[in-house]
This record gives sequence, structure tokens and C-alpha cells, in this order.
Amino acid sequence: MDLGLAAGTVARAYREPEATSLIHTRRGAGTRVAPLPPDAPSRDRAEVAGDFVSWAFALGWGEEDVLETMGHSLRERDSEGFRTRRHRHVPKR
Repeated sequence: MDLGLAAGTVARAYREPEATSLIHTRRGAGTRVAPLPPDAPSRDRAEVAGDFVSWAFALGWGEEDVLETMGHSLRERDSEGFRTRRHRHVPKR
């Protein structure tokens, strides 16, 4: 689909986050979100989850939508060879 964006606009949209090391682009490998630097402030898991749920609800999602989407995303990651980390203090379903 043609979004009507100028190539220069798209290039600038990629250049700015690359300049701040938020993303990395490699020819032939695409663009990926950069890992957090070791000195990045950590956020509590509950805070991150709360942000996600707030955004989802703001988009009109319900609780079932959030749970179904997260389950699908986790299964997709596992099928691609990624393994989710398990923590003893996180209850398993």
C-alpha cells in the first residue's frame, strides 16, 4: 500500500533513533530495536505491564484481547526459537 510518504521523510524517521542508538540498521538484516545499555534505569515488571495494559485499554482492547494477544506473542516467540525467561517469583499458569 502506498502511504504517500516521501523517501526523505522515512529516511529521517530512521536516522533520528539511530543517532541516539535506539535502533540499529544492517544492510540485508533490517532494522532492530537496540538492547538497553547496561546503565539504563530498570523498571519494575508491574510498572511495565501496567503501561502495556493502559495502552491496550486506551486502544479499546478488553481484558480478553490483552490476554489472547500476549499469549499469541509468547507462543510465536517460542516457535521462532526464542525462550521466555522464567522467574521463580512469577506464578505459572
